[in-house]
Amino acid sequence: MRSNVDPGGVRLRFESGAPLPTPRGPLSAWVRRRLLGRPTPADVPQPTGDPLADDDLHLALHCVQELAYRPFAGVDPARERDPLIVSFRTVLEDTFWD
Repeated sequence: MRSNVDPGGVRLRFESGAPLPTPRGPLSAWVRRRLLGRPTPADVPQPTGDPLADDDLHLALHCVQELAYRPFAGVDPARERDPLIVSFRTVLEDTFWD
């Protein structure tokens, strides 16, 4: 993952983009913490319930998919390639196929 410090030792800031939405449950809270580079629990939360009616699942999925189009304010664009984010995105998308 790309560092937020350039080769000259200057700390880069990622301020452009929309602010991250307020979490609506454990899925979007985990995504928010991970995108901001904060420690996340070792256990990735799993979606439960009806995927068509779960606002938390929709918000979490929106956040991880949006990274492919534009960054959020304060989020390193390289987070799109974070292995845990990529695998979590797959879990969320697959929920709609079950």
